[in-house]
Amino acid sequence: MSAADEIDPMSSLYAWLAFDLRFYRQKRGLTGTRVGEIINCVRSHVANLEAGRACIDMNQAKALDQAWDTGGHFERLLHFARCLHNPDWFRQSVEYEVKAKILRIYQGQTIPVPLQTEDYARAVLSLARVADVEKALMERMKAQLQRLLELGERPSVSIRVIARSAGWHFGLNGPFQIMSLERKDVAYIGAFRGGRLAQDAAEVREMAVDFELIGAKASSEGESRALIEQLMEGFGC
Repeated sequence: MSAADEIDPMSSLYAWLAFDLRFYRQKRGLTGTRVGEIINCVRSHVANLEAGRACIDMNQAKALDQAWDTGGHFERLLHFARCLHNPDWFRQSVEYEVKAKILRIYQGQTIPVPLQTEDYARAVLSLARVADVEKALMERMKAQLQRLLELGERPSVSIRVIARSAGWHFGLNGPFQIMSLERKDVAYIGAFRGGRLAQDAAEVREMAVDFELIGAKASSEGESRALIEQLMEGFGC
């Protein structure tokens, strides 16, 4: 049994999209190669779409609707799939993060996950009470700030801080990260009690522009390092 055979269209709107792509293709007696010609991709990617490992973008949805005269079925389904929360999004985003060649992360509330120390991550995830809160906080933050300085020395890592004096910027809308894979970019948009995975190329490009605009407000790498060192001094380092 293939992955496409195991797709349950009742589990989510994205699963429904994958199921219907295969259903409509088979109903018309088309090959994956032919569908790839309609939506401008290779046959192997069509197989990934039908297996739920990837999702069509809006241009592809419109192309299918036009070619198969569906009355806008795929476009509407994709629209509502994007509007609703999918509990599988976070798991998928973690898988993409591991495979990504480049990660661009903006986070305004906590240290980005890939840069967190174990103690800091445990504190973020846990609501457990600590007897000496202030002392525990200082020790944890000293270690975390030191970790940022160490990571910032790596040629493949760039850490930049946005000072409060920078004023309004697009990052105030919430955290997000863009993951550059071998053949495409995807993004994960964080939110309270969950987030959303963005795979539409046009939407991800817009987020990449937002990331650049946020970067224009950020301090340079050297200035950011100096700010982190100042914070460490405040913690008695």
